[in-house]
Amino acid sequence: MSQPLNATEEECNSASHDRTLELSTAPPKLYLSAYQPVLADFTMNDLPAHFPDVEMPRFLYGDRLCWLSNGEPTDWGVAIGRFYSFAPHRCCWRWCYLIWLDADSPSAAWVQADIAWEDDLEPLETEEAL
Repeated sequence: MSQPLNATEEECNSASHDRTLELSTAPPKLYLSAYQPVLADFTMNDLPAHFPDVEMPRFLYGDRLCWLSNGEPTDWGVAIGRFYSFAPHRCCWRWCYLIWLDADSPSAAWVQADIAWEDDLEPLETEEAL
């Protein structure tokens, strides 16, 4: 059973008053009108006019890749998947990759895989063992 919870509302006008809130176990009401899509003009039917004849992806499954760096350490790993999607930061369609992070990658302590846009990746330079 729910019990009433007394709460005093901060004074926001000249008439201050107390209100009683009652806790409920009923599920919250959904208000579909409150939903605002991030890309209001984008729908699933808005594929590029030339789809599926799009540019070839730069990277293949199994490629060892790392995020572009500005001198700081970045994550790296192996491409295990890719998909073609709308990149809102570029306002166009781009390839996006699923990267399985290497165990020594900085973020591998809390995540095993990540995604990255093709423009944010480069091949991982590895040193040949002598």
